[in-house]
Amino acid sequence: MRHSEISAHFRDQADRLLAGDLNRISQEYAFPLPIHFPNDLAVAFNLEDSSAILARRRAELVARGVVALRPSITAVDLPRAGRFRVWVDWKEQTAAEAEMRGSSAIYYCRAAATGLQTEMIQYTYVSPPGQGPQQDDLALSA
Repeated sequence: MRHSEISAHFRDQADRLLAGDLNRISQEYAFPLPIHFPNDLAVAFNLEDSSAILARRRAELVARGVVALRPSITAVDLPRAGRFRVWVDWKEQTAAEAEMRGSSAIYYCRAAATGLQTEMIQYTYVSPPGQGPQQDDLALSA
């Protein structure tokens, strides 16, 4: 897969997440889908599980006033046996046009006939719920 296709995939996912099109995102996952958080692990065994996890994530974003998510791909592995990792930094933008770091994750992917499919997600950073941009900057500087 080309870098432009991977970038478009994650931009589409961000738009669908904020629009609430959670089933469509879930269709791009391979199950079971382990999701590693810095201090937790969730496993989505099916579309319903992943949609529920995405719904919680969407609720957190809406509560913080996020109106746009912008993925920044920082690295892509060379494919091995059709599988590769994608490092993504997610920037959150609020209605007040403040942009803050939202999360950083490594996506374990494979190229499928239908497009990019995610087999596992490993978050290396997640902005705490309710934390604003100034608090986020202070937390990162600590």
